[in-house]
Amino acid sequence: MRQGKWKAIYPPRPEGTGRWQLYDLAKDPGEIHDQAAARPERLAALIKAWDGYARGNGVVELPTVARRIRREIGRGLRRLLTGRRGRADT
Repeated sequence: MRQGKWKAIYPPRPEGTGRWQLYDLAKDPGEIHDQAAARPERLAALIKAWDGYARGNGVVELPTVARRIRREIGRGLRRLLTGRRGRADT
């Protein structure tokens, strides 16, 4: 989520930190220095803006989608390894 020079991101686990991060893109375009602890009020404003955008636009959280994808991949692998055909395969 961006507002002016500020950018807030939430990189989910296991690849990311699992916490919100805040960057001042004017001073730190490479997003190296997380400002979340130093500017909690700015981070809170961006999170609130993100929540409103996500609700208003039907955004689905990535962990939910990733769980579904892993489950479907697991089912497909089980079918391949066991030689069973699922309902969709018949």
